Amino acid sequence: MVWWECKTQDDMKKHGKAISVWSEFVSVIKKKFYPLAYMQQAMMSWKNLRKLKGRSVQGYTQEFRKRALILGISLDSPKTLLQYIGGLHSYMRHTILMFNPTSIDEVSVQATHLEARGKNGSPEVGGSSQPTARKK
Repeated sequence: MVWWECKTQDDMKKHGKAISVWSEFVSVIKKKFYPLAYMQQAMMSWKNLRKLKGRSVQGYTQEFRKRALILGISLDSPKTLLQYIGGLHSYMRHTILMFNPTSIDEVSVQATHLEARGKNGSPEVGGSSQPTARKK
């Protein structure tokens, strides 16, 4: 409380106003009280997030979104979309990139379909088929 009172008084003297936006308040609190390198560690953890075996696409998507929101990362940027796709299994990544997706929601739906298809025992998720012999 003492720190907060001093902070608001200093802001009033320097800028003529105190913090009036919630996001700015949260940012100031994080800068002051989060452990050193917390954000760098959280960012690396987010960048290295992968859909692990046994985890569903839905679970991966929820965790990805949660971590991005905590870090204040926009879910609408192309860079974030590529980060999300990069965390999927390689067979999903290659198939999804062929469709040139534009949003995480779109990729999530496609990946969920691929995952369900894989669980139902489809021969190959990549969609390659064996040539059939012609009848004479």
